[in-house]
Amino acid sequence: NLEGVEEVFRDFERAAAGASFSSSGDTVAYNLLLTTCARSGKHSHYHTASSYFQIMTQAKVPRDTTTFNAMMRVCEKDGRWGEVRQLAQKMQGGNTHLKQETAGLHEKDNEENDSQTPANGGILMDSLSFTRVITACGHLNAPDEALEWFYQLREQRIEPSRKPYNALLGTLERCGRHQDS
Repeated sequence: NLEGVEEVFRDFERAAAGASFSSSGDTVAYNLLLTTCARSGKHSHYHTASSYFQIMTQAKVPRDTTTFNAMMRVCEKDGRWGEVRQLAQKMQGGNTHLKQETAGLHEKDNEENDSQTPANGGILMDSLSFTRVITACGHLNAPDEALEWFYQLREQRIEPSRKPYNALLGTLERCGRHQDS
């Protein structure tokens, strides 16, 4: 449960005080917390996860694909579809050609210290990342954007599982684009 994981994390922080740990170890610890928030129960732990996500930035703990996927899942559970989109855009280093308004997580891009950096300065997106943002587009009534994300998945030569295909079909159906599905 989340409370147990948080207690272990607090013990880790107390033990780490004054000690030298690698930032990748810190990333793993934070990812465990975020993943637990994403998987725990039926209700969202959005505020807890959002706090840890922001602490990672302030503490200059590198974030990776797992970090973003877990945070996207937490946002999904809370119905924060715009923030799922924003996280996907952050993963791409903010250099996406998708011009959408974003709101939510208040972070300064120049303060971020992320790992797994592709050439565009972002975080590598995997099939799950694309599935989450394509699903979000369906809830935001943005089928054309969903198609663009799907094309990016293919351009990056990520071998898509059935999940991104199903997400795209679901998005097109949800948005009334039956002819495209």
